[in-house]
Amino acid sequence: MKFLVLAFLLLSTFLLAGCAQSQPQPTSTPTPFPSTLTQPTAIPTPVPTADAIERAIRDKLANATFSQTGMDSIEKAIRAKLG
Repeated sequence: MKFLVLAFLLLSTFLLAGCAQSQPQPTSTPTPFPSTLTQPTAIPTPVPTADAIERAIRDKLANATFSQTGMDSIEKAIRAKLG
């Protein structure tokens, strides 16, 4: 009986010692990410000014050809907007 208890204690000691050695050891400090891995900055989209928009509309209208009914509908739409 003493032999079985002694064998059990000896076996459990070796098993516990083996389990303790197989666990990973914690590192002292985690390695930080390099500073080059930052979020990319958004490139601002230029907002056109009112003058640039007006210039673009005049250029398009100067190079466009309209029928008389098309011109009449454009004139009616402009007059309706102006009141």
